[in-house]
Amino acid sequence: MGKRILLIINPVAGKMKSKNALFNIVQTLCNHDCVPTIHITKRAGEAAEVAQREAGNYDVIACCGGDGTLNEVINGVLASGKEADIGYIPAGTTNDFANSVGIPTTIKKAAELIATGEPRKIDVGMCRDKYFSYVASFGAFTAASYGASQAAKNVLGHFAYVLDGVNELTKIKPIELRFEVNGEKHTGEYCFGGITNSTSVGGIVKLKSDLVDMSDGLFEVVMVKMPKNIADLNAIVAAVTASRFEDCRMIDYFRTDSIKITFPENMSMTLDGEEFKCGGDIKIKNLKRKISIIK
Repeated sequence: MGKRILLIINPVAGKMKSKNALFNIVQTLCNHDCVPTIHITKRAGEAAEVAQREAGNYDVIACCGGDGTLNEVINGVLASGKEADIGYIPAGTTNDFANSVGIPTTIKKAAELIATGEPRKIDVGMCRDKYFSYVASFGAFTAASYGASQAAKNVLGHFAYVLDGVNELTKIKPIELRFEVNGEKHTGEYCFGGITNSTSVGGIVKLKSDLVDMSDGLFEVVMVKMPKNIADLNAIVAAVTASRFEDCRMIDYFRTDSIKITFPENMSMTLDGEEFKCGGDIKIKNLKRKISIIK
């Protein structure tokens, strides 16, 4: 008998709107002698609960949805304290994690990978009591990842994020931060920050693939200073467009296994695109090779 797979499906993710998608997934897994059990979620948080309860009862806990669905499954598996390989069929809009780790973004190929691939240990970030797979971010463009409606994402795809991101440019406000990284303390006004383990954040901020190793125990941290004039803004746009953060006077770039940040009260950030209240002092740390992803 092949792999016993629990497949948790978010039915409102863009690519799952078609009933044929579910049939193709099940057929592909069965063609490879896998034994799938399907759980379709009805509300936010349910994927985490199911993954925590069932980890250890299956060879693979897999999910089909966006990066937020994967985030829930990772949190559930880690909360269970049990070893379980995680499979991912990306059906969201930007699929940053899948693109970074090399998982196909077509449903059939991703399902085949779950059936035939091998688990690979990768890093996970931890922020207070929550885990994230590829990014903790705040400031400009961040709200675009959870602000665009699901209907807009399904109709417009990645363009929905870009539209929301451009809209945010007209409303940038400075965020006064104190943070400590690699033993150095920094203070200043910033408009964006990303603590990443990914080559892409929201499909907008991109890092070159040779800078990112998802199993090295290190984050790539990008802190964008608040522009004071058009020259500052042009410098930021040029650096982001060319993915050259190290050379930009308006960007603080670090590689580190942890960072301590003091945020203003009532501040929000996102973990894998899902809103997270973060006011006050937080520490974000990298848990090296903490989970097993089939790829």
